[in-house]
Amino acid sequence: MKKSTLVFLFLLTATLCVGQSARPGKPVEAPADILKNMDSFSYYVGDYVNFYEDYITYDDASNIISKERSYQLMLTEKYIPLRLISTDGNIYYQLYKLTPAQQKNYNVAGWVAEAYDSFKREGKKLPDYNFTDLKGNVYNPATTKGKIMVLKTWFVACSTCETQRPAFNHLVKRYKNRKDILFVSLVNDSAAKVIPFLKMKKMDYMVVPGEEEYNSKKLKISGYPTYYIINRDGVIARVVNNPENVDYVLKKLN
Repeated sequence: MKKSTLVFLFLLTATLCVGQSARPGKPVEAPADILKNMDSFSYYVGDYVNFYEDYITYDDASNIISKERSYQLMLTEKYIPLRLISTDGNIYYQLYKLTPAQQKNYNVAGWVAEAYDSFKREGKKLPDYNFTDLKGNVYNPATTKGKIMVLKTWFVACSTCETQRPAFNHLVKRYKNRKDILFVSLVNDSAAKVIPFLKMKKMDYMVVPGEEEYNSKKLKISGYPTYYIINRDGVIARVVNNPENVDYVLKKLN
């Protein structure tokens, strides 16, 4: 075989190797273990599936697909995301196809739908707003221009909101020297109800009372608390449901 032919074959092989990026490692848990029962499935989702993070998804044929496409496939209830072992610092999932029997046992669409709804809000402008907190500070597109804004939506009788209150206070304290980040909470209840509540429950962030209509009709909040992280351009960067997720997004924005 001529030397030129050998060189050509070598280059062709190298090109193919580069073009076909290898999929990361095995799943962090085997599908059989994940799908053992509803408890094992719930624990897996809680421990390893974090849709608020930046990640790369492969379909069941190991092709990289968009987030949009991965949500669409999971909403058919035929697939679950397998978190893959990674050594390069990135987060990877691969879709795993369920059997017809498994599809009946696990309500995949139920928990994926909420995440997909949040995902669809990303990249959109925050609906028109003009908030005034209990201290008289005004928040509108002019006063918040060039700043990152974290909006927490809640109501006084919300037990999960109360559970997360200390963690959110702690997060706010960690960023207290960041004058470019605003932490504002939109509470459904009136000032008359909120002010007595705040005398018993400390909040280290601004409180805007009487925003039930904005939360329900403009933000279309279905579960509380929900946190909107708005970037410096007034665009929704991410919608998440706990302070830990907020911290992750803020680090990415910085």
